[in-house]
Amino acid sequence: MSLFTRSELAAATALVHRHMNPTPHYAWPPLAALMQERAGMQGRRVGVILCGKVPLP
Repeated sequence: MSLFTRSELAAATALVHRHMNPTPHYAWPPLAALMQERAGMQGRRVGVILCGKVPLP
């Protein structure tokens, strides 16, 4: 059972983007270090994970 159709979600997204500015992205090194430790990735070079409209290569 779907709560919303794809077109309803697209309309809601357009409405929100029209009235709200994007949120800034911040890098929080202590939080990133904690998350790497919990994921078992200490010492590995990884990029910052951002949420929002970020084009991927």
